[in-house]
Amino acid sequence: MCIKLTTTTSAAGRAILAGSPGGRPVHDSIIGFIQKAKDEGGDVLIRGAGDDSKGYFIQPTIILNEDPESITMKEAIFGPVINVYVYDDANYEKTLELIENVSPHALTGSMRVAFKVSVICVD
Repeated sequence: MCIKLTTTTSAAGRAILAGSPGGRPVHDSIIGFIQKAKDEGGDVLIRGAGDDSKGYFIQPTIILNEDPESITMKEAIFGPVINVYVYDDANYEKTLELIENVSPHALTGSMRVAFKVSVICVD
């Protein structure tokens, strides 16, 4: 399976994919959100695990959500988790409303139609 990933850039100009959360409560919260996404029918496309044996590392995670009202689309996760919702082109205006209104928090929502990507292939 091949998954297309983008990277973000730090203020110093270095590419960033992930980091370690600040401690046990944050680690457990992120892992809990990933599990809730799975329980609600979200498809974890890549990674989705954590390692607390030496610190509290969370692998960069991409979740495909078919329900824009899923918990991971509504709540602030504060970890290396990207939620993807594929919208129907015919519902463009409705999708803009979803981005604006799906969460009571001031979360960033965006629509991507073209961007530079890297390809990672996993077995």
